[in-house]
Amino acid sequence: MAVGLLSGTAHAAETWNTDQTISSTQQTQTIDGGVNVTADITLTIPSGVTLNVNGGINAGSNTLTVSGDGKLEVTGTTGTNGAGGNGFTGNMIVNSAEVSVTGGNGGDNRLDIGGNGGNGIEGTLTVNSGSVSVTGGNGGNGGIGNGSSGKAVTGTITASKAQESDNGT
Repeated sequence: MAVGLLSGTAHAAETWNTDQTISSTQQTQTIDGGVNVTADITLTIPSGVTLNVNGGINAGSNTLTVSGDGKLEVTGTTGTNGAGGNGFTGNMIVNSAEVSVTGGNGGDNRLDIGGNGGNGIEGTLTVNSGSVSVTGGNGGNGGIGNGSSGKAVTGTITASKAQESDNGT
C-alpha cells in the first residue's frame, strides 16, 4: 500500500496491516493520532522524505521494519492527567533509515504522585544499518511529588554491521 500524504497537512490516526511505501516526494508528511500496526510489515521512506507520527506507534507483538533512506520521527502522546504514551511499542528493525523516537511527556496530576513520562521504545530494537535516536518523555508535576521521566528503551537492543568480505585481492 502506498502512503501518499500531503506535505504540511495533519492526517488522522491510521492502522497498517500491509507493507507501506511513501509514494509522495513531499519533504514532510505528518500523521496525528498515532499508528496501530496489526501485522509484521515494512515501512519504506525514500531519501529526502520525513514522516512524522504524533501519538506514537503501537505494533503490539508485531514487527515494524523501517527501510529506505528517509526519516521516521515518532512522538508519544502527552498525558493530560497521567502518564505520557510510549513513542513506540512492539518490535522494530531499522534498515538504512534514520529513526527518532520520543516518549510522550507526563501530564500534571493534582491528587496523584505525578505523571510518568512515556518510554521512547518499549520492545525489541534491531539496527542493521541507519541510525536511531531514542528519548524518554519528561515526568509531569504531581500534587504529592514529581513524576519520573520515561526510559529511552525498555527491552532489547541489537546493533549489527553488515558483514564485510575480503576476496583476497
